[in-house]
Amino acid sequence: MSGTTGGADKSGGQIESSSDMPAGSVVAPTVFSKNRTGWTLFLLAAIYANNYADRSILGILAQPIKVELNISDTQLGLLTGLAFATFYALFGYPLARASERIGRVNVITACALMWSAMTALCGTAANFTQLMIFRFGVGIGESGLAAPAHSLISDYYPASRRTSAIALFSIGVPIGALIGSVAGGWLAQNYGWRTAFVVASLPGFLLAPLLRFTVKEPPRGNWDASRLAGAAAAPTPPLKEVVKKQFSTKTFRHFCIGTVVATFAGSGGGAFLGAYYVRRFAIDYTTVGLVLGMLSGVAALMGTFLGGFITDFLARWSKRWYAGLPALALACAAPIYLLGYMQTDWRMQVAIMLVSGTLVSLTTVPFYGLTQNLMPARMRASAAAVIFFFINLIGLGFGPLFYGVMIDAVTKHLFAGYGLGEYVALCGNAGVKAAAENIATACHTATAQGTRWTLAAGMIGYVWAAVHFFIASRSITHDLNEAAATN
Repeated sequence: MSGTTGGADKSGGQIESSSDMPAGSVVAPTVFSKNRTGWTLFLLAAIYANNYADRSILGILAQPIKVELNISDTQLGLLTGLAFATFYALFGYPLARASERIGRVNVITACALMWSAMTALCGTAANFTQLMIFRFGVGIGESGLAAPAHSLISDYYPASRRTSAIALFSIGVPIGALIGSVAGGWLAQNYGWRTAFVVASLPGFLLAPLLRFTVKEPPRGNWDASRLAGAAAAPTPPLKEVVKKQFSTKTFRHFCIGTVVATFAGSGGGAFLGAYYVRRFAIDYTTVGLVLGMLSGVAALMGTFLGGFITDFLARWSKRWYAGLPALALACAAPIYLLGYMQTDWRMQVAIMLVSGTLVSLTTVPFYGLTQNLMPARMRASAAAVIFFFINLIGLGFGPLFYGVMIDAVTKHLFAGYGLGEYVALCGNAGVKAAAENIATACHTATAQGTRWTLAAGMIGYVWAAVHFFIASRSITHDLNEAAATN
């Protein structure tokens, strides 16, 4: 069925009226029914939640893994960050390119099955090397979701609703973090960290086929002015052309730097937050899971949900708010985080950090929506992959590693001040080797305080990021107007 206007059938299917029009004819976008559009967004968000739960569950399991495998915080940083993020970053672009050729739904389906299998294998690791190899596999699989999903959503929703739609998709991150933290903590305490990995892998094996058989691919650039004017579909451009267009835009450059720096600070600290609560406050894993669920789940859920809608609302008056809101939120979050780390009661700290966590979560969605609006249709998946390359390799990869190295260094420095000897020789990599009571207490205190002060100092990254968002706000209106006229 074809015509000059798009529509939806009553069964929830689609009427691809524009697909039969010859080049040069004015066409209308393919419009899907509300049911189909809503189901697609819901399912993508559910898959993202599973993706993030499988990725982040290592945070709540870090301390029992550290103790059982006798590894250092530097090694934990490698497992949490670089081992995962290197392969996530390296495979993100090839998989995004593949999604532009063989279909975004196909790529997401295959990748969901892969990261689920690798997460299950993490529960079988007998040593650090094996666990790192399996984390490589998780990284490869998970790299094939975000960029193709952003591109898919951009063809389901027009530019005016795109940021809000991506915000709803991105709710999968805090929901996944919440589920991974709460369920992971409870499973670790009652059944062990190995069982937690296996259980976390199960939803992906159900969600992947659901996506493959119930979600349709919309036309590329479905809502773009060039396509609606009848222009022929452009071929997928080479990577260098995508990168050149992105980084020739002042707004993108500063938005990218700000996002990467903020991710570096947040993911680095977040990788050790569960271990921090165990070390400093000696609370059980179930409680730690609830705490992390509140901080990485509830706070992020509120911030992510509100971020897209607040940004779209404020942008009606000025597009500068796409960058102004992240700048303001991060500038306020940094001192609130520091106040939290100064607390001696963990309940008071959690209450304070809920506020700062919500503010930080306001900053993530605008960048993704902005990038989709700045780039032509055939560049969007690749452009998103370029973003995720920098965010994941530098932010998620080197952030936890840097924090792990710093925690080890600060811990050893504090322990040396006690005059008892060398930290690793007396305490072991996990800080639990000592037999003498006075040495064991010193090991525990040095580890807890080394973790605390490293996490607190890392908040300077949010201030740095806020500066770049402010600079981006000065050019964003011009760049968005130019993109709307040319895409």
